[in-house]
Order: sequence, then structure tokens, then C-alpha cells
Amino acid sequence: MNTNLILESKTLAELIDAIDDFCRNSFIRENDDEIMNLKEQVDEITDNDYIVMLSAYMCAAEDGDEVIEALYEFVSNCKGFVEPDEDLTQQVTKEEFEEVLNECEDKCAIMSCIEENHTINVAEVPMYNIYREFGLRFKNNAINLFLPKIDINTDTKKFIGEELGIILYKVLTEEFTPDYIRHEMNRYIGESRNREEPTKELFKEYFYQVVLYKERKPGIYLEIDDHMRRIFVLEFFKRIIREYIEKKEDKYHLLNNVDADIYTYTIVGIYATTLDDFTIETIEDGYLFTNIGEDEKIEVEFKNIGNTSLPYEIN
Repeated sequence: MNTNLILESKTLAELIDAIDDFCRNSFIRENDDEIMNLKEQVDEITDNDYIVMLSAYMCAAEDGDEVIEALYEFVSNCKGFVEPDEDLTQQVTKEEFEEVLNECEDKCAIMSCIEENHTINVAEVPMYNIYREFGLRFKNNAINLFLPKIDINTDTKKFIGEELGIILYKVLTEEFTPDYIRHEMNRYIGESRNREEPTKELFKEYFYQVVLYKERKPGIYLEIDDHMRRIFVLEFFKRIIREYIEKKEDKYHLLNNVDADIYTYTIVGIYATTLDDFTIETIEDGYLFTNIGEDEKIEVEFKNIGNTSLPYEIN
């Protein structure tokens, strides 16, 4: 078995061929030493996007058979790549992906949401993928996304936005049911109430509207245009992402560009401070408000808040 062919692969095609060769030879092995050594070496490589993705498949394997199974799974998810027509296709690049991702982080904190429990691995593949759904895979806590060549008439931002929408949807379903997501979608995006498509498809479609959203000057607008509709869509994503993060951490955070413009809070009307690193944490019988500034840390506990029970019966 030649591990070097895998470790030194520069293209996805080279890597797939090297894995196929390695797996065939593994059937006549005497022990798992070389296979487990490959796993360790793959884990150490950080400058090859394809190998980083492969590592995500292999990281949970505990013996030689599980490593080989992970290698076969990786290869099977790459079988949809074919040679493209250079005149009819365009490459989706990592630079474009990162630009869109950063813009959406500023708009709705999508990176903060995803990176609560996951890491995103992205690799450009200069080939066309006939099975687009295999280009995105969740493995353990890693999200592997291949960026292929796509139809030249397709907006690359649309492709990226839809992939981000799918990623976000899958992350949110770790805490929320599809029915709950649809309920919240219907609250903020009125037109979704009349749509019959599955929630996942609508979610993906609407997230592209977040990608397209651009701020405009304040003014009086008499019609509900595309910009106004995108504001409602963006609000939905802001709110459900906030709820996910709070649910995960059991703590309230101020998120940049997501929360309303809140700059100070006052305790009993006698002291005010600028909100900086501000959190609200659930504690026994109440809440702990914490604000950490440059020169001070303030903590305020609210306990025995009570409930809405009435001290009498209504007949």
C-alpha cells in the first residue's frame, strides 16, 4: 500500500485514483499499522483542501476496516465529478464563497451560528458535478463543501447562497423541527404561507434573498418592493439564528448587526454604562446580566421574578 500517493495528491482526480489503489491493496494486509499511520498523517496536513476534507471522513475511524470504509465513502461522494465544457462553465471560487459568507455574517450572524458546533471545509474542484447534492456533506462536526464548475449562465452568488441556505437549515434542525422553522418562516415572510414547497427548499430559496440584500438610504417608500421584501426575509433569519445560539448556550448575547440598536442600560435609574461584551445567562431562580468593558465588569442578578399566576380565581 502506497500512502504517499494519497498524501501527495494535488487534484481530486489524483486523490480518488490513489485511494482506489490503496483500498484494493488493503485487502491483503497483515495488520492495520499502515492504514492507521495514513490516518495520522492525513490529520496533520492542513495546506491541502482535499486532504483536509478526507480527514473529516476518517477522524472517527478506530481501526483499519473503519478507515477503509471512510475512504470508500469519500470516493463515492466524489463520483459525480466529470470533465467540464470550458466554454459553457465557470468556476465557483473559495474567494467568492468567503466573500459571500462574510457579508452574510454581517447581516445575520450565520458564521457565528454554524461555528457553534461545526467547521466548514471548502475546496475548489475544476470539474462539473452531475450530483450536486453529493457536493455538500456533514461528517462528524465538519461540513465539507466542494465548489465545482457550474453553468456559465448561473449566478455564482446564487449557487453559494443556496449552499449556505442548506448548511444553515441542517444546522438549525439540530435544535428545531422543520415544522417549527416553517412556523417562524410564516410569521415573518407572509408569502411563504401560500407556498407548497418543502420547508427546506423555501429556506434555501429565501437565503439567497439575504445574499442579495443591500442597505439603502432612509426615506419614505410607498410600495413594497424587492428591498422591502428582503428586509422581512432577513429579519426571519436574524431571529431564528439568534434563537438557535441562545438555545445552544443557554445565554443571551448581543450579535453584531443582528440586535436592535441598544447602547446603554440603566439599573434603578442611577447608573449607566456602554454595552460591550454583554450577556444574559440563565441561573437558578433568575438571570445573570454581565457586561465586560475596557475598565470594569458589572454583574447584576435578577431573582424571584415571579410568574403570571393570579391570587384569585376568575369565575
